[in-house]
Amino acid sequence: MRKLLVLVGVQGAGNTTVLKRFSSGTVLKPSTTRPRRSPTEDEYHFEQSWNDPDYAWKIARGRHAYGMRWSELRSIEYLGMTVFDPASLQTLKASPARTEFEIVTIGLDTVSTLAEQHARVGNDKTRSITLTDFDSQCA
Repeated sequence: MRKLLVLVGVQGAGNTTVLKRFSSGTVLKPSTTRPRRSPTEDEYHFEQSWNDPDYAWKIARGRHAYGMRWSELRSIEYLGMTVFDPASLQTLKASPARTEFEIVTIGLDTVSTLAEQHARVGNDKTRSITLTDFDSQCA
């Protein structure tokens, strides 16, 4: 069975850094309907529309959707890796992708305090989380 490694950690924990260094398989690119933060941002497929059957899962954050295309998942030959929102692990657990892939979650516990999380995301209000969310996601 093909394997999917899923990195979970609060924003700023280093998920993207780990993905960039992964060389043992396929790095998967999630999709989102949110706009790019910069012209060179490329960690997502930026979607103009969303058709639920095209995606293995969907996470709603505000007005935007995040998820993974089935076509992206099916590009895995043996081992793939992606990132996932730790606050939405129930969505991953409920995904029909579990029937096609052995899914292994890997928690990145690299951020010790809320102040550190805010600093790691450059105090960007759209990426900073609350203390309640920080405690929940770390747990």
